Amino acid sequence: MKKNSMLMVMGTLGTVSFCSLILAMYPSVIPLLNLSTDQASNIGSAIGGITSPIVGMFSAYLIYDALSAQLEANKDQRIKADSDIIFLLINQMDKDYDAYHNKVKKGEEDIHSYGYDALASVSHMFKSNKDNPNIYEAFKRALTTNRLIYLIRTFMMIHERVLISKFNSDLEGMFLQRLKMYYRSRFKFPIKHLIDAFGDQDDELMEEIKRFHNTNIEQ
Repeated sequence: MKKNSMLMVMGTLGTVSFCSLILAMYPSVIPLLNLSTDQASNIGSAIGGITSPIVGMFSAYLIYDALSAQLEANKDQRIKADSDIIFLLINQMDKDYDAYHNKVKKGEEDIHSYGYDALASVSHMFKSNKDNPNIYEAFKRALTTNRLIYLIRTFMMIHERVLISKFNSDLEGMFLQRLKMYYRSRFKFPIKHLIDAFGDQDDELMEEIKRFHNTNIEQ
């Protein structure tokens, strides 16, 4: 439909242009309107000299408008791509969080827990045994601690990705609010247990955990 309409417009413009050229070249019935004389031959140059700057300015405006539209489209595409990346990272973090695993032996039975239950169980266990002189070394060597640090670094990577994506304030605020709620619902109390247990330890591991906690509490 669009192709037929364009062909019709082009055909009409071509016909009008051709007819205009014939009328301009053909001697007029009214002498004053005769454009085929030597006296009228300079009219075209005069009209061209007057209209050329106007046409040039109009063309420049059209080019500027087209470039502005293209830049806006590129910006929207970049925002969409950044949003898709962040959602992808959050979804992957969800899967990793839900896969967080802890096993506790009760008698002859192994009790398995996952996700928040596992993280809460681990943190509570370390807090309950914080007076044991060897408990912090056990915490540092534990596989569950390595998995927790992995989740913390993933979370902070997403947080940093939101900040460098140059979203508008509303969209950036939406992502940061989602991360804030994610922290409060999944990390806040287990991390608080660990800080209560080992907050006086001054090493790289606990500094990272405390920095993670403080960054999300202050938002």
